[in-house]
Amino acid sequence: MLLKLLTKKNVKEILLLLKKEDELQFSDIQSILELHKGNLSTTLKELEKEGIVSRREEREDKRIPKAYFKLTEYGLKILSIYDLEDKLKA
Repeated sequence: MLLKLLTKKNVKEILLLLKKEDELQFSDIQSILELHKGNLSTTLKELEKEGIVSRREEREDKRIPKAYFKLTEYGLKILSIYDLEDKLKA
């Protein structure tokens, strides 16, 4: 199941972006990668379920909480799969 998730569209880009930026708000990920809100939400939920990313929420007043995402230690290790892929292609 893990490899199936890692080969889904935009997953590699999301993980590499989180590695580069450390932690990002949902709307920032959406804006930078120009992804549809629903697709991004589904993908991040799957990555969170697998323990690849962590989610943190901040509430301001009674508004909808802002969600922030960050790679976990496991997520950082997972990125080595993409490094291996690049080496195999070379």
